[in-house]
Amino acid sequence: MVYRELIEQFHSGRHTKLKWARFRALIYCLSPLETSRCLLDMLSAEADIYVRNALTQKLLDDILTGGWQPYHETMSRQILAAYHRLPLAESLPHGYVMGQIAILESVPQMLRHDIVRALLSSDYASRRQLGYQVFDEVEVTDFTAELETAWLKYGDTACARLIAKFAPKILERNFTSLFDLQDKQTIIPLFLNVDLTTERLTALLRADGITFAYICAKKGLHLTDNDAAALWQQYAQDKRAGLLLWCFGRLKLQAFLTSLQLDIKHSTIQKLQVPKKSHRLNV
Repeated sequence: MVYRELIEQFHSGRHTKLKWARFRALIYCLSPLETSRCLLDMLSAEADIYVRNALTQKLLDDILTGGWQPYHETMSRQILAAYHRLPLAESLPHGYVMGQIAILESVPQMLRHDIVRALLSSDYASRRQLGYQVFDEVEVTDFTAELETAWLKYGDTACARLIAKFAPKILERNFTSLFDLQDKQTIIPLFLNVDLTTERLTALLRADGITFAYICAKKGLHLTDNDAAALWQQYAQDKRAGLLLWCFGRLKLQAFLTSLQLDIKHSTIQKLQVPKKSHRLNV
């Protein structure tokens, strides 16, 4: 049964859970070669995300059980070519499928590199995000050059997190680029993965005193009450002011904290904005 017949049968009449279950069951009646062909047909004609995911899962199961076949290479190269050719909205399903293929252990290394490069070099953040997700399963160290290029060009926080976790030397080579990242609240822990020399700490203090205070708190570096007063004067109205107070507490600056006169009614501090645990790297 070819793909078009499957789709026409699925879309005829009212959609029910049983119809969807039968559709997925029929997909598993396809041979691996038929699955590859159906997936190509789907990408050229079908926008249904559930159909895409079902066919993609069948493809992955075929490769895991039967190994990588020549027709899988042909199919992947056609998907990759279409991805480069199509506009953003039409190419995202192709990017998703490529990202799923790239994580398979049996995929040829050259094809994996071509897929990752295609995703990371896109000018569209949604495409690049698909590339970053590949590294949930794939060894990052094979792609440090691509990650460094993407970070320096686009400044994606997701890219910086990957680099901080798996290739911190890149951060050290491009330390000041961290200052340009927009998501200040979640990128603060990235600095913990860098060898913070006196020169770098000084540069960090000039660029962002709250991040500097956080690093001091986590590393156990000394701050005086006068240092804290200068930071508070500069950042009291910052939306991360609660985090700054959290840092002062970790630094045991009790006298300074007690001396603060906070008008809670008019204060901009809503709550302690401590970085979420899920974003901490080697803390």
